[in-house]
Amino acid sequence: MPVSVIILVTKNCHERIFVLYLLLKMYFPDGKFTPSKELFVKLAANLNYKSSASIQSLYKKLIEKKWVVENQKTGFVIIRSFSIFESELNSVSRLGYEIHFDELKKFRAVTGAVVFGYLHRLFWRNLFKKKSVQIKGCTYDLPKGKFRFYLDRKVPIALSGVQKILGISIKKASEIKHFALKYNYLDIDKNLQPTKYSIDEINSFQKYYDQQIPFKFIKKKIFVQGINLISINFQFTFCRNFLKR
Repeated sequence: MPVSVIILVTKNCHERIFVLYLLLKMYFPDGKFTPSKELFVKLAANLNYKSSASIQSLYKKLIEKKWVVENQKTGFVIIRSFSIFESELNSVSRLGYEIHFDELKKFRAVTGAVVFGYLHRLFWRNLFKKKSVQIKGCTYDLPKGKFRFYLDRKVPIALSGVQKILGISIKKASEIKHFALKYNYLDIDKNLQPTKYSIDEINSFQKYYDQQIPFKFIKKKIFVQGINLISINFQFTFCRNFLKR
């Protein structure tokens, strides 16, 4: 499944509709089906909905968005390919994520994994290209010697960065990160740095520079909260012609 499409769906808050779209693709790999009450009941059970009414409501939205198209003559419904999203994409990456049936029930965790995993990879690509990058006053240099992309290497990813780069709100980014951590798609280190400054001095800095400096008390000591360091526990796939599927 194209990573570009997952990010777009997350940005537009269309996750629930998209999950049904994916489930139909998994159920009917030939790309067409005949809708029925029995089918809606089965789909609802697969996604842990209490009633098929929710599925029918989502199905109507699929029709409205033309992600699926009804053929009045044959009675079949055609499930359109990922190319329907192409007009909304600024660019199409060859990066993909292979989603499995059981992951549809925890799709918010999957979106968190993909969003933060994409930015994790983007950080390394920029570092390879520029040899050194600066994020919020901190400089990160490319390690010396032979080096390649490592999944377990932690990199700084701020919620504000998710919003700036991908257009996903900070609230949504925080939510999907929480679920990705819960289901072990991501690992995170709290980037806490001890400081010699007092609270009064920190408050003075905030007032003078007109910006917030997050800090925490731990065992009566003051620590400044830096950008959280994140690593990923999964692998992306690579494929051509994603959008034709």
